Amino acid sequence: MTKPHQPAVGIVTAGTEEFAAVRLFIDGPVPAGGPDHLTGTVPAFGGGRHHVVLGALGCANLVRGFGSVAQIVLCGVATGVPDPLGRTHGVRLGDVVVSVWGVVDRLAGTAEPAAVRRPSPVLVRAADILKAAEYAEQRPWLALIEDGVRQQPSFAPPGDASPRVHFGRVGSRAHDARLAAEQGLLALETKAEEVGHGGLGWLMVRGVSEIADAATSRRWRPYAALTAAAYVRCLLGETPVIAGRTP
Repeated sequence: MTKPHQPAVGIVTAGTEEFAAVRLFIDGPVPAGGPDHLTGTVPAFGGGRHHVVLGALGCANLVRGFGSVAQIVLCGVATGVPDPLGRTHGVRLGDVVVSVWGVVDRLAGTAEPAAVRRPSPVLVRAADILKAAEYAEQRPWLALIEDGVRQQPSFAPPGDASPRVHFGRVGSRAHDARLAAEQGLLALETKAEEVGHGGLGWLMVRGVSEIADAATSRRWRPYAALTAAAYVRCLLGETPVIAGRTP
């Protein structure tokens, strides 16, 4: 058994905007083991609380420092893959991508064969619940995004934004937008290869901060980080309290 209040859920970020965005949605955050980690709680399904640790130095460092962690959410920004046919339901700046179908290490057609890492069934189930709620026009993350902008105006979108959530696969170490679109990937990012190690459950949630094959800009990064962080809080709110591992 783990000791009371040891974190069972790890949230991993990379950039400063991502870390700051997630911090907005953690209750009672306190530093833990250095400036790059903090612990706190978020609501869980059924009225309990998840004890979480937020880390900015990657999955391996977080797991080494907090051996009680059993599930990991990688939360941050990524490059969206444009719809090859230009349809309106494709990913847009500020949208959220959830890797419920896994992460592809390499795209088919490249020098190395593709390998798909499968996410946590527990966290995927919570994403499914949120997806079902959208049919009833329930999108609790939108109110959290608005609240986050009020708390931190620098996270406001630089243009019109009405974030949607997309469910599918994220590509790792892939930079060809055309090939990514052909393979049905929704987003590309460099940290995806960190997932799936050590037998821990995981899920990736990414806000779209730029679009592949379009002009690169950092203007959307803060807002994209905020949309992903808001969704993660809602995701954990549909997840029953997770039992931590024995370090």
